[in-house]
Amino acid sequence: MKQTNSNNRHLQALACSLVAILSTTSAYAANECKVEYGFHTGGSNRVDKVSTVDFSLGETRTINQSNMNYLLNKKSQKIKAIQTGTLLENDITMSKDQRVPGIFFHATQVELKTIKCLRQTSNGQIFDTAEQLIGLLKAAGSSVNDIAKELQKNFDMTAQQVAQLLKQAGYTANQVAGALKSAFDATAQQIASVLKTVFNATAHAAADTLKAAGYAVAQIAAALKEVYNVSAQAAAEALKAAGYEIGQVAAALKSAYNTTVNELASILKTVFNASASVAAEALKVAGYAIGQVAAALKSVYNTTATQVASILKTVFNATAEVVAEALKTAGYAIGQVAAALKEVFDASAVKVATVLKAVFNATANVAAVALKEAGYTAVQVAGALHKVFNATAQGIIEILTAAGFPVAEVRAAVNSTFPPVANTPSVSSPLKGQVTLPK
Repeated sequence: MKQTNSNNRHLQALACSLVAILSTTSAYAANECKVEYGFHTGGSNRVDKVSTVDFSLGETRTINQSNMNYLLNKKSQKIKAIQTGTLLENDITMSKDQRVPGIFFHATQVELKTIKCLRQTSNGQIFDTAEQLIGLLKAAGSSVNDIAKELQKNFDMTAQQVAQLLKQAGYTANQVAGALKSAFDATAQQIASVLKTVFNATAHAAADTLKAAGYAVAQIAAALKEVYNVSAQAAAEALKAAGYEIGQVAAALKSAYNTTVNELASILKTVFNASASVAAEALKVAGYAIGQVAAALKSVYNTTATQVASILKTVFNATAEVVAEALKTAGYAIGQVAAALKEVFDASAVKVATVLKAVFNATANVAAVALKEAGYTAVQVAGALHKVFNATAQGIIEILTAAGFPVAEVRAAVNSTFPPVANTPSVSSPLKGQVTLPK
């Protein structure tokens, strides 16, 4: 009869374990570990109950539950339990789905004291401290990237805390930077801050390390600005020392510092000892417009219109019209522009007059003066005035005279532009009775 009552109690307890969801539960914020334990109230009116506990890595929970029936680890993370009154071990480490006792219930009065969510490496090695974890993983040949990830996962550390530990473990700044980028998806600014604080790195050293970690040059420039508070020129020097080319540096400074084209041209001239043409190429790479580049060359390099025109033609593969517009934007006078187009593009007077009319909205008189300053002859200017401005013979005489051409040259120019028609008496020469030549 007593044996039958005992079996009935065991069956009731097993039924209780199947409806654990109806029992009391203690829950915590983290859930890397989860245990279930059964216990009873004792006495003649015994009631079997089940409770669960969720807890986080490294956390120890005090339970102090007497009349234990069993303990079950419900997650993959190992746990350590301290019990008293068991027939076997009181200090046990349990793996996933492990139950103590394996079947039925404890045959003695057992009390569950504490449970701990154990930290463990991927191969199951147990550790308590971050230093122990690093030692185990390093000995196992794990990469510094994997070690950083494990530190963050197991100890919820910041990037700076991980960096400090990795440095103490003998890893270099370059190794740590790469690991933090991998483990934390850290920005260049976050890494730069760690390098400055943990490794006491200079701006130049930080630039080298960030480049090795794979950050873009613009991200590095921004990090130098925000973390080290360096000027655009100092950033350029650091980036140059890190091995970046002048165009890359120019684009990065524009992005990070929002430099004006003149400021950037001056920096490139100073830091890279760049010529006007090299600076122009870099400014183009940085995204500045051709007119802005022309103005910067004029301001920073004190270049002539012809020098700028030659550079713009080469760097931007610009046409005469585009170059003229840029030179105008840069503040060169119309005569300087005309001379530049003549020299650089070997342009005819007609071509230059056409460009001046389009770009400067020049009148025939203004164009004539500019063409004369550019070195075109009276005959060339007269032809341009006639073709581009549809000037008459009388008009050309007046325009050329006003522009300062000698009378003899004016006569020759008009005769060349409006030649008499030979052997045709019915057609009069424009110079016979129709125009007034200067005396």
